Amino acid sequence: MPAVADRARICAVHTGSDGHGYPATNPHSHPPSTIAVMRIRFTAEIYEWSARRNWFFVDVPPEPSADIADRPRMPRGFDSVRVTATVGGTTWNTSIFPSADTYALPLKKAVLKAEGIGQGDEIAVELDVHDG
Repeated sequence: MPAVADRARICAVHTGSDGHGYPATNPHSHPPSTIAVMRIRFTAEIYEWSARRNWFFVDVPPEPSADIADRPRMPRGFDSVRVTATVGGTTWNTSIFPSADTYALPLKKAVLKAEGIGQGDEIAVELDVHDG
């Protein structure tokens, strides 16, 4: 079954104390700044990587993958992109990797176990794509 994605959107995440409802009581808070975060929600089928047994992935659909690829960022190993991923009740920091016209999200064994999911399962994924 093909992956289905919500339209990717960019939202501003504020950090620090800026007088607009963010805590001002922390003396160690940083000056106000805005960090661009792209949030993507999609469903996809879990597959095992054919080159290596017991490595499981889902593919980010082509449209949001193109949006990710178009965003400027510092180069990283294997052209990877830092993300925070959520599947069910499990959230973790990882990277996604380019593969043809999509990005591949690796699924850690701990995530598969915690969520009771495996190869062939259709899962809902939420990704926060980070710059830098």
